[in-house]
Amino acid sequence: MTTIRQEYEKAAMQIREEKKKALKEDEEDIKKSTNLQEEKDQIRKKKPFPRELIEMKTQVPIGSRRRIRKRRNLTLSERIQVAHKVICRELPQADVAKEYRVTRSCIHHIIKKCKANPKFLKELMEKRESEERDKELIKNSLLELQKSNTFIDSV
Repeated sequence: MTTIRQEYEKAAMQIREEKKKALKEDEEDIKKSTNLQEEKDQIRKKKPFPRELIEMKTQVPIGSRRRIRKRRNLTLSERIQVAHKVICRELPQADVAKEYRVTRSCIHHIIKKCKANPKFLKELMEKRESEERDKELIKNSLLELQKSNTFIDSV
């Protein structure tokens, strides 16, 4: 029989191991990114980008120019991931915003809600779980109707 203290120590050890793994992953990512940057610098030194190609721009009619699209909303699971990356892994908000293709202010609002309301992440997870349960219930009911050869007019 284990005591509460032993259980607490086990949980603390697991958390420490997870943090060590995350730090190792982050260090590997940093090494990869520095190697990529060095390779890019070497390529630029070998072949500088020709100035003529930059200056050769074709005239584009005003109506056919590319318009800026509205940025997408983050899903519940993406919000949870964003909060984890910024709060637990302590990644910069700007980098996370680039990764998810949203603005920095969007990430800031999510983090602000998390810090103001400690139950915010739990609420997000519960919402996600309830959506998954609803989908599963619908799937099961449709399978039952299909097994009983009932005609389904619309879904």
